[in-house]
Amino acid sequence: MNETRDALAFEEAIDRIVAGQARSGLADLRRIGTHVESHMSGPTWQLALALWHWLPGLAAPMLRWRRRAHRRGGTRGAPSPSFLETES
Repeated sequence: MNETRDALAFEEAIDRIVAGQARSGLADLRRIGTHVESHMSGPTWQLALALWHWLPGLAAPMLRWRRRAHRRGGTRGAPSPSFLETES
């Protein structure tokens, strides 16, 4: 149950970042990251978190791209033509 709770908190933090609440969502991601290491242990996440510390405005578009690239039926890793578009 703890893993499920932590995974849900991780997704909720990402939801807040994508919705425009980058600072609070990023603070929660950093806090949650110590519990959800399977999601955030790689060098890509560590680099992204460091980048977002200085440029939090990049977090939302990067996470929107991540969601598109990893959704069911999505092309993993392929950039979407609408990468810079904002979702409504």
